[in-house]
This record gives sequence, C-alpha cells and structure tokens, in this order.
Amino acid sequence: MKPRDRRPIATPRRRPDAAQAIAGLAFVCASSIAWACAPRSAPPSAHQPQPAAAPSPDTHGELASLKLAEEDAVATPEADPPLPFCAPPPATAEARIPMDVAGKWGFARGDGTTAIEARYDEVETFSGGLARVRVGRDWGMVDVDGEVRVPLTYAAIGERTPVTWARDHDRDVAVIDTCGQVLIPGPFIEVASVRDARVVAIRRAEPPIHREYALLDLAGTPRIPWGPEKIFHKYDGLVRVATEGPRSGDRGWRLTDRDGVERFVWPGPDPFFCCQGYTVGLAKDDYNRECLIDRSGAAIIECGAYADLYSPPDPDRPRLWARKGGFWGLIDFSEGTIKTVVPHTFSKVNDARFDGAAKGMTWATADKERVLFDIDGVERAREQIDSPLLEFGELPADCGGLVRWENVEAGERPERMSDGIDTFTAMVPYSELRLLDDQGKVRRKAVDGAIVGDRWLFARGRLRDVCGELPAPRGRWRKVSACTDNPTKAFAIAEDGVALLDLTTGAPIFTSKEARAGGCDDRSVLLRTGRTVGLTDFQGRVLVPQRFHDVDEVTIDGVELYKLDYFGAEFYRDAAHVDDLGGRRPPGEFPETAEREIPPAELRKRDRATLERMLIEMHARYGYRVPDEHLERFEATDWYKPGEYDDYDDPQPELLGPIERINAARIEAALRRAR
Repeated sequence: MKPRDRRPIATPRRRPDAAQAIAGLAFVCASSIAWACAPRSAPPSAHQPQPAAAPSPDTHGELASLKLAEEDAVATPEADPPLPFCAPPPATAEARIPMDVAGKWGFARGDGTTAIEARYDEVETFSGGLARVRVGRDWGMVDVDGEVRVPLTYAAIGERTPVTWARDHDRDVAVIDTCGQVLIPGPFIEVASVRDARVVAIRRAEPPIHREYALLDLAGTPRIPWGPEKIFHKYDGLVRVATEGPRSGDRGWRLTDRDGVERFVWPGPDPFFCCQGYTVGLAKDDYNRECLIDRSGAAIIECGAYADLYSPPDPDRPRLWARKGGFWGLIDFSEGTIKTVVPHTFSKVNDARFDGAAKGMTWATADKERVLFDIDGVERAREQIDSPLLEFGELPADCGGLVRWENVEAGERPERMSDGIDTFTAMVPYSELRLLDDQGKVRRKAVDGAIVGDRWLFARGRLRDVCGELPAPRGRWRKVSACTDNPTKAFAIAEDGVALLDLTTGAPIFTSKEARAGGCDDRSVLLRTGRTVGLTDFQGRVLVPQRFHDVDEVTIDGVELYKLDYFGAEFYRDAAHVDDLGGRRPPGEFPETAEREIPPAELRKRDRATLERMLIEMHARYGYRVPDEHLERFEATDWYKPGEYDDYDDPQPELLGPIERINAARIEAALRRAR
C-alpha cells in the first residue's frame, strides 16, 4: 500500500484540518466543523454581560450611535492547570522518506539508507517529528528514531500536535497527548477541535440520536457546560454557541471567550468575521438586514442602513461595496464614520478583489457604461458596454496606459467534438481579442488570442509584443502559456517539440525535439512524452530523466526531494540519487525496452516471434488490449491491467516514452526485414 502524503486518516464523521505542532499549550489545530443539532438558548450567568437587544425597526437610532471599538476588550483568561505533557519528539536535520520493501513500509534517509525498518502496512509523512503508521487495522505514532510514541491500538488518530484525539475500535474517542497518555478519557463520539488549550467535545445523549456539546479545558473541566447547543471554536478567537432566536425556529449566536464568558449575543445568522485582522465582520440581524459589527457586537454600520453589503475588495482596508436605493457604491468605514468613496450610481459591481487578478482595479456598471476604479475610488477608465468584459490589467510601466481585453463575437470555426459515442466536426464560435489603452484606442486585436505574461499577445501561432517595442520573435507554436509564478518565462508547444521562452525577449531559451507536452513553474520545466515525464532546469539541464510516469517536487523535513512513480512503484529521491531505482525494473519479459535504446544489431539476432512479443509488451504496459493469441500469457502476470492508462485495441506509439518510441521504431524495422 502506498504512503499517504499530507492526507489524514479517516476520522469520526468529519476531520480537523492539518496543523503544525508547537511546544507547550499554545498551539493551533483544526478549523471549525459544523453539525446538525436542535438548538436552544442558555441564560447568561450573573458575571456575564447582558445580551445585546435584537435589532428591530425601532432600534435604528440606538445602533446608529455605535462607533468602531478602539480595541478588542477580551477578558484575560485564568492560567491553565499544569498537565502531564510528555517530552517533545526528537528532532533531526535528516529527511525521513517513506519507502516500501516487498509490500511493507518504513522510512529512508535522503541518501536512500534505511532510517526506520519497513514493517508497517501504511505510513504517512513526518510532521513535527511524528508520523502516523498502521499495522493491520491499528494506527499509532512513531518518532524519527522509530520509537513508538502512541501505541498501535487505535482505529484512527488526529493531527500530530501535542494534544490530539484518538478513536478506538468501539468508535469511542478520547483526548490524548503524543506519548499516548489519555488526558480526557471521554468516551466522546467526536472531538471537534483542539485549540488554545480548549477542546470542543461531543457525546451521545438520550435518546441516542441526540448529541451534547461542551467546551472543556485539558483537565476535563467544562468551560461551557454540556448541552444540546452546538459549539464552534473558530479561528478568529471567539467561541460561538448556537442559540434560539426570538421567533420559533430562528437561530442566533452567543459568542464567548475561551473560558465561556459571554462577549455578546447575535440574534441573526452566524456573523462572519472577515476583515482587518478579523476585528470586524459582516452579519445579518433577525430580520435579515445586513450590518457590519466589531468583536464586541457593536454595529459599525447599523443593520438596515444599506440593502446589501459586499465583501471588501481589499480585506485589510476599511472599504465595502454597499447598495442603497437600488444602486451600488464604495464606502469607507474608518475612524467610526461612513464616507462614500464611489457614489451609489451603479447597477452592478464585479466580484474581483482589488488585490487579486484585477491588478489593483475593480469595475462597476451604470446604464450602458462601464467604469474602472482603483482601490482609492479614482476613476481610471470609462467606456460604452458593447461586449462582455473578461479581464483587465496594466501594461508595463514603460508602455504606459491601461489594457482591457474583451471577448467579441467574430465568427465560427470547425472543431472536433464528441458526444461520447461518435466523434464529429462542429462549428463553434471564436472570439476577437481587443487590447485598448486608457483612451479606448485599440493597440492590438487578434482572433482567438491570449495574453502571455505581462506584455505578449499570442495568436495564430505567434507571439507579438503588446507595446509594439520588441520585434516579433521567431517560432510558430500551437500553444504558449506562462510559467506558474514566473512572469518572465513561458512554455511553448510546437508540432515537432517544445520550447521554453524568455518573455523579456520572446526568444527560446532551449528546445526539446523528443518532448510533446509539459509545463513550467517558478523552479523547473516538466517535459512529457507519451505517458512518461521528466524535469529540467531553466537552462535545459536534466534534473529527472523522462522515464517516470509521475514526478512531484516535495519538501520533507526541510529536504527537497523528488517523488517518483515508476510503473506503479512510488519512491523518493534527492537530486544526487534520482537515477537510483532501488532495483526496480519495468514489468514484463523484456524490461530493457523501457530502460535503454536497443541497438539494431542486437534486434537482428531475435526471431520474428520474439520481436512481436517485445512490441506488444511495450504497449501492454500502458493499457493496450493484446490480441487473443497472446491474452493467456499476459493475464497470467500480476502487472497486466488493460485500460489502466488508456483503453485501446490498436498500438498507439504516441503513448510511449522517448526510449520506448525509439525501440518500437527499430523493432518494427526489424520485423519488416524478418517478413
């Protein structure tokens, strides 16, 4: 069984998200999880502040007087009692890499030597000096020395943090530390989250279909007592408890600190603390009117002041799109006052954030005009609406002006399509790409064009400089796409190979005649030939040869490694040992056909039947359904899986890797001579 990277094992109903382990009691664990439950309200205790009154049509004046709180007044929690945490796991600067040996899993060092003996049925990668391992049905945890930290007796274990949960085979859950000590015995049916030395636990109540929730400290003392109210321990530092609203069936929220001390009551849907470091959030009252509140429950923008409030374009600035009188405008709510930045005259606003793909801008429409704004509300461009806007951006500084590209109908083109039964040719619309400056003047236009990088237009197989300052680079391509997170380079595919392009000049950096597809990111170039892939650097130097079925660049314990898939076997290697396959060979009678180029003189020594078996076997590795006269021999193997990669009844050389393509051509030539 293969190792599972960054993927927790099965958990009760829903699982927490992954987290990093840190020392002591201060740590971060899973994000909140919701459950279905019948809510009811709980009266505040004597030491808690009284809940805020539910907003109503009569309370507008009171809410309007509330200002933005100067600071988030949080009661200082009492010190947590000392708990018997075990010593942290040992640290190591060496990687611990999952390795399989004859179907069992252990861990190797970066140089391939054994660090932990392969004796487990399944392992997961290390995090914080711990890894989850399984033997049979039982999970536990080991440290980097292979010492068992949590006994292999559990059906499931939570995240690798100082405090986590474990579920036994009777489906009972307890809270444990990473030495296997039981801190809160339960039994619970679920531990929803562990955060800030507090645990949200769930247990069964009578009748069995009911549930009870509580917020516990790590000594097992309830900070919010057991009850049917759902508890959500959120990432924003507030604990949220579902309550009943003023009308039957309504749900409100009681927000408390980590000790269960009530901060305020919100009668409407769950407030979403979204912005300015989670100090303010959008909310709705019991009458479904939108508001903006701070963490004390005070209204910054009173409920009902605007018909709609839209998530801030920039989460770190006090700006919101707000609709009033049927029209949208941009407002600023800093300094406790509401100031209109963009007037409420627009019928529609876009959903792009100022800090996203919009490159510092957003647009709004009014009547038949589209207006482009920057984050300060300054109008950048205005135009008549005659086609749907797709994207917008800024040209390079030395080019000047603003670019907007639009998709306008320009005709139809034939395209091969399929209805799942047959393949046919259909006429489909194509688009004309227009690039305009900030005065609306067309700089470039092209049919079925695309923007590549910051300044290149790709259309009709060629790159053109948007600014018109660089000469058109040589080369005709079927597809050009910018490298992920690298705006200066692009990957180009031609009929006879691929190339890496320098987008500062448009010229090729290197080309590959054997590859037929691939891509690139900020560090390397992936080359694909058939079903095999490899990696090069930006100068074309080979990092991983094109012989693997999958290649991932991963970092384990701070060590950069390649995760390789070689005919179904997964293993990890560093750059110096990427050619070490650990004795693995391609399956079949003739593994050499995928390992090396076979000289024609060697093939001439084989008889015709042997050559035919070699050719069939190369295709059979990729799912080819072999002829009936060979079927019995292939079905007797443990590797022949027709249709695993593709389902085809005729040999398809385009699925073979570069070495296999050369050998296939040579075998076919030898067969022609033999005939």
